[in-house]
Amino acid sequence: MWLGLAAGYVAVAWWLKLDPGELWAGMAAMGEYAGRFARPDFSDGGRLLGRLGETVLMGVWGTVLAVVLAMPVTWLAAANLTPARWVRALAREALTFCRAVPDLLLALLLLSATGVGPLPGVLALGIHSSGFFGKTVADAMERLPAGVLEGVASTGASRFQCVRFAAWPSVSREIVGFGLYTLDRNVRTAMVLGVVGAGGIGVDLREAMGSFRFERAGAVLLLILVTVVAVDALSGWLRRRLD
Repeated sequence: MWLGLAAGYVAVAWWLKLDPGELWAGMAAMGEYAGRFARPDFSDGGRLLGRLGETVLMGVWGTVLAVVLAMPVTWLAAANLTPARWVRALAREALTFCRAVPDLLLALLLLSATGVGPLPGVLALGIHSSGFFGKTVADAMERLPAGVLEGVASTGASRFQCVRFAAWPSVSREIVGFGLYTLDRNVRTAMVLGVVGAGGIGVDLREAMGSFRFERAGAVLLLILVTVVAVDALSGWLRRRLD
């Protein structure tokens, strides 16, 4: 098996024209280039912090939009809640479409309609992550024991009441946990979307790199790193509290 994996790796490397020699020869140049960011310039720190706050808010509102878009579709995509196969297939395909289109591509398309700013970034994050969020919640609902739904249905409850009083409470912990993961992911992605003009601190990174202001770019990268670590730590702490 290991021989087959090694042969496959060599074949893929040859097909992609990956040359380890070129990487080794470029290590010195990479080190010299990275050294240009070693003296971060925080002379405009207040403005950068404002942009960073805008980026975090983009991630937050993108997550809120994802939940709002996904929630009405999730119970339609669950087999144990929606007997009609065509309805379930349509809901699943809608979620698949949302997560299949990259958020970077969505941001570029929305930029042409809404202009430069955080709005296309929020919309791109919300639409794309709603596909992941909706599919995960629908799969969690399908794992519910049959007795949970049958017990509520035996009281004469409607389909909506079964979802409201049996399905949602049973998967609420998973919903909150994956919502936190989606928030973590969207904050990080919002920084990348700014590079294409979708608002946030990514705009400053693009401008600094485009004008060869490596000290300012180093400050932006340092702020991004600290923010990613902080959001990841906060999200992990909240998930542990839920467990």
